[in-house]
Amino acid sequence: MLALRFPGILPPMSDLEALESAAVQSLTKGFSGEAWKIRPYRAPHHTASAVALVGGYEFQR
Repeated sequence: MLALRFPGILPPMSDLEALESAAVQSLTKGFSGEAWKIRPYRAPHHTASAVALVGGYEFQR
């Protein structure tokens, strides 16, 4: 729930923050102009491991 509330709690994005966010989004899923100055967020599932949260994987033997 906290991740869902962050975009409303944080101050509006500056032009530099919006540009950086758009640059990162263009590398992954593509950037749309509709998302300009809208803070991105992820709401992970409550069962996600710490490794999954940072984008890694656990090596299993």
